[in-house]
Amino acid sequence: MEGEVAYAVIGPRLVALDVTDPAAPVLLGQSDILPGLAAAVVVDSGVAYVAAASVIVALDVTDPTSMTVLSQVDMGPSVTQLALAGDTLIAGLSVPASAPPGFQPGGISTLDVSTPGLLRLLDHAPLPSPVYALAADNDMVYAAHPATTDFYALDITDPADLPDPIAVPGAGLTYSLRVAGDVLVAGGGVSDFHAWDVSDPLQPQPLWEVQAPPDAASGLGVVEGFVLAGERALLAAVDYNGNVIGVLPVALPAALPADAPDDATSSRLAIADGRAFFARGDLAIYDVAGAPAEPLGRYELPAVADVAMTGDVGIALAGNQLLTLGLPDLAVLGVYTGEVHCRPCYASYLDVALAGDVAYVSAADDGLRIIGLTNPSAPALLGSLDATTGYAELRVGSVAAGQLVYLAGAGVCDGLNLLAFDLADPAAPRLVEEVSVEGCVAALDVDNGRLYAAGNFADRPGGALTIFTESAAGLELLGLLAWPEPISSVRGLGDLVLVGTEAGLEVVSVADPTHPVAVAALPIPGGVHDITVVGSVALVTNGGRAEGGLWAIDLRQPSTPQTVGGTNLPAAGMRVAAGGEYGLVGSPGAGVGVWSFAYE
Repeated sequence: MEGEVAYAVIGPRLVALDVTDPAAPVLLGQSDILPGLAAAVVVDSGVAYVAAASVIVALDVTDPTSMTVLSQVDMGPSVTQLALAGDTLIAGLSVPASAPPGFQPGGISTLDVSTPGLLRLLDHAPLPSPVYALAADNDMVYAAHPATTDFYALDITDPADLPDPIAVPGAGLTYSLRVAGDVLVAGGGVSDFHAWDVSDPLQPQPLWEVQAPPDAASGLGVVEGFVLAGERALLAAVDYNGNVIGVLPVALPAALPADAPDDATSSRLAIADGRAFFARGDLAIYDVAGAPAEPLGRYELPAVADVAMTGDVGIALAGNQLLTLGLPDLAVLGVYTGEVHCRPCYASYLDVALAGDVAYVSAADDGLRIIGLTNPSAPALLGSLDATTGYAELRVGSVAAGQLVYLAGAGVCDGLNLLAFDLADPAAPRLVEEVSVEGCVAALDVDNGRLYAAGNFADRPGGALTIFTESAAGLELLGLLAWPEPISSVRGLGDLVLVGTEAGLEVVSVADPTHPVAVAALPIPGGVHDITVVGSVALVTNGGRAEGGLWAIDLRQPSTPQTVGGTNLPAAGMRVAAGGEYGLVGSPGAGVGVWSFAYE
């Protein structure tokens, strides 16, 4: 926090938010794309220091509407935490498991930031575990990791000549640290706090421990960040599934000295003017004058379920809204907000298929929306399949558009689960045919006069690709090909079909669609989540629990697909669309992002 401006890292950017009105935070500005996903930020005197993967970037934020890079330095390992002590920036590091033998898993580095335009590495002290929590005060730095019971204390009196860190007795499950005068406090994994007297930093003496009352809905939680304020602490708590519990005030057994400035150490929690700012997936603002803390407002990314592109305009589905986006700045050009006709039900938009300037949007339990995009600044409803048009029980998952519009029945894994509609006149929809696809339909695509339906078996592992030829009169079954792994996505490409599974990308020849043949398989970490195609290049995002990634795969030799490019993404499980020189990715937890690319 600096005054009424909150600085937060979101994906690969630093953003500045005007929080003068805490009920309605306003985006002031954002940095350009940084060298990696940002993990930490500290701000001092108009300069923001951001940890972006392995790189520390100094940004001039004197004018938060126009941030500029002053300098940067690559630390090698990932930077997980930052703290600022005068002209010394302290970086907590995590060394990847793929590092060569002999490298310690973690470390603390010091940098001279007396001239922000010339960041200079001073020294490095290795640690036997990655740095998860960091605190600095009185020329001492403390680091911890939840899997260890020791803290590591490091004297930075001479930041250019660091001694070896000293292991001192601490507490297990430490997720956050703070120093207040001669008191070191740790936030733990069962809503607990532990305090030590560190007047002798190398011989800490236990003072007290306290546990926050369990949350009525979530029980005990993890203290991911906290601020000390006299006789109480304000803790940022999440449950064991990662869901935010909130900001909880906790009475302490003894009053503590005033804490260091809230922006001296990177944290999920900051306090200013009686308000708490909790960053975890979004920025939630609380009034902490009383107990319990009361929510005031929120800045959140759109929960994006799907993305698409039409010309130079991006499309994103978020909740029951369709957003049209200018590229590459992601400016919102127009918004269509749909009404919900099923109550109670799940009516968020899930999937979009484009045909010319018309978007066909699945609304889950609430049927289908047909939205005109002739004027991107004013998306307009042309028609619908829902309770208003006699389709009150229509539950739609995936959508594809060709000679007809095809809808997969959401959650229908046995029986007639694929519907073909004539929607040439959106005001007069006509059901042409219902057919059965084995399993639960996970994805649809139309290409080269064929409909491809990817489904997962309901009674056994794996899934299958079913191929139909399409016509205005309906569908004709051509062929089928099965896999032992579940299927997530499908894209047609002439005489090829690309199938995404939990193992990776499958390349299938449909030169004879009655006998589809898998000609190649390319493993993808975490499996494939979504696929789009530009020319002869497939752009693939991953799923599972892996780190988010995007791969560009050359398919000019289908039997030997080659990875020709890639980049990290804010999360796994992102949908992807591309066209021209830009691409879009989006997911419920990471919002929407744009990147540029060149291909031959």
